[in-house]
Amino acid sequence: GETGFIVPKGDVEATAEAIQVFIDRPELRQKMGERGRKQVTRLYNWEKNVEEMVKVYNKVLDEYFAY
Repeated sequence: GETGFIVPKGDVEATAEAIQVFIDRPELRQKMGERGRKQVTRLYNWEKNVEEMVKVYNKVLDEYFAY
């Protein structure tokens, strides 16, 4: 309830209800969106993520060409 809603996988009705809350309450949509953005910028570092992905790709390539 801080950065969005969690709905059961495949539950179309629950998903529609959650979306309707955002339609009916734009101030809540704005608040949750801002909180979500802050959480992402706090928890994720793009440069670090790219470095980790490059390491994984290099490892896979090294193992593939070792055969």
